[in-house]
Amino acid sequence: MRALHPRRTRPPKRRPNHRRFLYNQICRQFAKIEAATQHLALSFLSPEVPPQRPPPQRPSLPPPSPFLGVAHAVAPAEDPHAGPSLSLAVLDASTLDLFDNIALTFECPSVSHDLSQLDLRQAPHFHDPLTPHALGGGDRFLAPEEGWDMAAVRPCLGRVLPGSSILFLCDMQEKFRHIMYFPQIVSVAARMLKVAQLLEVPAMLTEQYPQGLGPTVPELGAEGLQPLPKTCFSMVPVVQQELDARPQLRSVLLCGIETQACILHTALDLLDRGLQVHVVVDACTSRSQVDRLVALARLRQSGAFLSTSEGLILQLVGDASHPQFKEIQKIIKEPVPDSGLLGLFQGQNPLFH
Repeated sequence: MRALHPRRTRPPKRRPNHRRFLYNQICRQFAKIEAATQHLALSFLSPEVPPQRPPPQRPSLPPPSPFLGVAHAVAPAEDPHAGPSLSLAVLDASTLDLFDNIALTFECPSVSHDLSQLDLRQAPHFHDPLTPHALGGGDRFLAPEEGWDMAAVRPCLGRVLPGSSILFLCDMQEKFRHIMYFPQIVSVAARMLKVAQLLEVPAMLTEQYPQGLGPTVPELGAEGLQPLPKTCFSMVPVVQQELDARPQLRSVLLCGIETQACILHTALDLLDRGLQVHVVVDACTSRSQVDRLVALARLRQSGAFLSTSEGLILQLVGDASHPQFKEIQKIIKEPVPDSGLLGLFQGQNPLFH
């Protein structure tokens, strides 16, 4: 029986032809591209205008943000549904929230109560967040017909000038000698004090609880300054009278210890008063270098400028023809002692991005 009915065998499977498969796929893609190109060419050559899609229904504008007045003040008023624009008035609520805590500084303009008399080039200093009522009220704030000069709205550059600056020397006392890099920090602070005296920049010296922590170290060379004792971590309460007596004051150069304590508290209080703070990073330290690193990043986030002593000295001099430049040149030619900053800034440090 088996001889009469041989066993059926399946035909052999065909091997998959990968080259043929890839070739077919490529041909299909090229065909789609060719069809799309022809359609696009016909749409350009056709005299008929293709039907326009109706404009999307946009949600109603969010409630006014404290920064909304500045947004209308620096950008011309326009129809929110007129299309893409640089106006900040049509941003959504989540974007406007980003501007709520922005503090305007001397070089950043504020908005007067009467928008028709606003002059951005001569804008006074303003720090507190703006509110719609402070701008005259109303649901919509309109700019003048000619618009605003956007070149006048520029970020705070942090320029340092001798006539509008002051040097703060914070708590470099005997009991702090054990702190890491203390001799180097005092050496750089003494350098800043010498330059300040040559350029007639005022200087203030404080001591934290001198009965327990001792007097200021003599290496600082601050014998001519009257130390102000304090128990508060911030220097501002004890120098309040000096700050009020200098209405032209704009920049504070800050040296001392510790970075995460008195330096941070002082900088925040000064920033709260609307002053620019320049932290001399090679003249500030802490017992823990982790505290020092994080405090410097925190200061930068809060709006303080991180600068080196030589960078600030050259900003104060400004010109090689300055009468005191020869004396200052001798100071900056002396090598700056290593205060451990290279290890803090080395590599991809996420705290300083």
